[in-house]
Amino acid sequence: MQEISMSNIAKISVEKHDSKEQFLYDLDKSKSLCEVVRDICKTTGLPESPVYGLKLIQTKENPFINTYISDKTYKDIQHSDCLKIAFSIEYLLNKRILPHINEKEDSFERAISFEDLLKLSVDPVFIEELVKSESHKQLIEVYINNPLKTNEELALLITICHLFQKGNITETSQDILTKTISIIKNPENTTDQIKYALSILHKILIHKDSLFIPWKEKNLNTEHELYVLQTYLLSLYKEALNSEINLNENNLFKKEEFELCEYDVRRLTVLMDFDENDNYSNKFVSMENLVQYNRDERKKKDDELKHLLKNNPCIQELKKVYTKQNEENKTNGSIFVQLSKNERELYIYDITNVKTNEMSLEQKIVISDITHIVIGKNCKHSNLCKHPSQAFSIVINHSENQINFIAKDEKTACNKRRSVYYKKELDDLVDMDIMLQILELQNVPIPKHPPPVPPPPRQTKPPLPPKTEAVLRHMRKREKY
Repeated sequence: MQEISMSNIAKISVEKHDSKEQFLYDLDKSKSLCEVVRDICKTTGLPESPVYGLKLIQTKENPFINTYISDKTYKDIQHSDCLKIAFSIEYLLNKRILPHINEKEDSFERAISFEDLLKLSVDPVFIEELVKSESHKQLIEVYINNPLKTNEELALLITICHLFQKGNITETSQDILTKTISIIKNPENTTDQIKYALSILHKILIHKDSLFIPWKEKNLNTEHELYVLQTYLLSLYKEALNSEINLNENNLFKKEEFELCEYDVRRLTVLMDFDENDNYSNKFVSMENLVQYNRDERKKKDDELKHLLKNNPCIQELKKVYTKQNEENKTNGSIFVQLSKNERELYIYDITNVKTNEMSLEQKIVISDITHIVIGKNCKHSNLCKHPSQAFSIVINHSENQINFIAKDEKTACNKRRSVYYKKELDDLVDMDIMLQILELQNVPIPKHPPPVPPPPRQTKPPLPPKTEAVLRHMRKREKY
C-alpha cells in the first residue's frame, strides 16, 4: 500500500451542497482535483458527476473569500481552510448560462442565466474558463446587440471589465465603444452601470488598437473627463466610510453586508489604472484611506479572534477537551519494564505507589512479537517529554496498540532526530475544532467563566407509585385477621 506523505495532507472543513452543515476532511494534494471532488461527493452521498465542483469560502487570512478552485489553485489549500461543494463552472456555463442567455426577455431560464453570470463575473477561475472555451465572444455579442435589463447589463459589464483587466480582450471593435458610451450618457442608469462602463472606456483609451486612434484624436479631453467622473464615484463612498453603524444580533442585516471585501476594493482600483506620466499622485488620498480602513478592520478582527482563542477561560477548557480527544495513545501512568532472564520476554509492571515502589505485573510481551520501534517525534507522546528524542514506542504484531516510553535523557534513548510536524498538526487540528465549535457564536459574547454546576436533586430515589385498589383491599383483610 502506498504511503501518504503528511506534507500532502491538508486538514480542512467542507460545507455540504445546499446546506450549512460542515464536516472534517483530510485533503490529499497528491490526488487530482477531479479525484478529490469525487471522493468528497461520495462522502456526502452525492453522485459522482462533473456537475459538482469546489469553492474556497474561508481561510485564516480571509474569512469571507468565495472563489472557485482550479487545478492551479487547489495545491495552495492550507490547514483549517473551508471549502464548499457547489455546481461546477463548466456545468453553470454550458448548461445554465450560454444556452438561455438569448431567450425571451421574461423567461425564467434567462433570468437564472444572468443571475448566475452576475455571481461568477468576478471569479478569476470563471474568467479563465470563459477565455479557454472562447465563450466570452458570445457574451460580447449579447452585450453589443441585445436589449438588456439593468441587472443583465450590469452582469455583462462586470464580466467584460474583468476580461479587459486580465488582458484577455486584445481585439476590440467600434461597436463596443459605441455601446459603452451610450451607457455612460444615459442618465437613468445606476451608479454601478456607469462605474463599470467608465472602467471599460478607460481600458479602451489606453488600448493600442489602431482602430481607435482617430476617435482619440477627436476627443482629446475625454481622459480628463473620465478622471473627473471616477473621482466623483469614489467620493460617493466617503459618507459611508465615515458613518458608524451599530450592528448586533437583533439586526435584520449582518455586519459583513456593510463591509467591502477584497473584490469590492479591487473593482474600485480598476478605475484608477492611469498612466505613470499623469500627475495624479495627490488625488488618491480617499482610495488609500479606503484600502487602509479595510486592512485595519480585518486585522482588528483577526487580533480579536486570536486573543479569544488564547485567553478566554471557556475556550481554554474546550481546547483541553479536544486536545485529549485528538491526541491518541498518551502515556497514562508510570510503568516498569524488565527483560526476562532467558531474554525472550518483556515484563510490564504497573507502578501503583511510587514512594514504596509497589508494582503489579500487567502483561508479558514476547520479544519476537515486536514488529516496529517508533522513536523521537514520530511518537505521539513526544510532546510530553522535555526533548522529543527521549520518546520511543514499541508496536506489537503490527497492531495499533503500542507501549509508550520516556527515557530519562537523550543518551539513554539513543534516538535520531525525526519529524517536527506532530505538535504543529495537533495544534492546527485543535484550533480547527475550536473554530468549528464557535462558528455559530459570531457576534455572541462568550462568558469568561463557565456557568455554575447545579446542585444534585434532593430525592435520589424516585417516589413510590400509589397502591392500587386491589392491594388496599388485600391489606385490609390481613389487618382483620
